[in-house]
Amino acid sequence: MVQKHNAYLNLGNMYYKNLHQVDDAITAYRAAVEHMKAFRSKMFSSKPYLALGIALRAKGEYDEARRALEVARRYSKTRERAEAELARLPKRD
Repeated sequence: MVQKHNAYLNLGNMYYKNLHQVDDAITAYRAAVEHMKAFRSKMFSSKPYLALGIALRAKGEYDEARRALEVARRYSKTRERAEAELARLPKRD
């Protein structure tokens, strides 16, 4: 199976980190997440959830960012960073 989620993740990283195009990065990260949901496999990665959460937080989409970061927090490879990013979100009312 092709690991399209990695391609979408890399595209999102280019948009977010190099071009500072948050909306385009979010679109790419969402595509990575959706691809993994549609094709559940051994190639799962929590990194697209982490990247999506970070980009959504940067855009001010806090509720959706929290949901993505909560998923990333479940996995050891992204847990520490996800917890740090969750701590940066505004507190819920």
